[in-house]
Amino acid sequence: MLLLLLMLLMLLMLLLMLLLLLLLLMLLLMLLLLMLMLMLLMLLLMLEKKQLLNNPKNF
Repeated sequence: MLLLLLMLLMLLMLLLMLLLLLLLLMLLLMLLLLMLMLMLLMLLLMLEKKQLLNNPKNF
């Protein structure tokens, strides 16, 4: 009986750890995505600046 309870508890802990790991992974993924979007935004801004420099008559 006690052994069964112990095994159940260990299983539960394992599941919890897996869940936490998954959550961490998702957070990391989101952070990566955010960084990528920021980089794209910066790139776009730089391109726009360059275009403005290239044709001042449009400004």
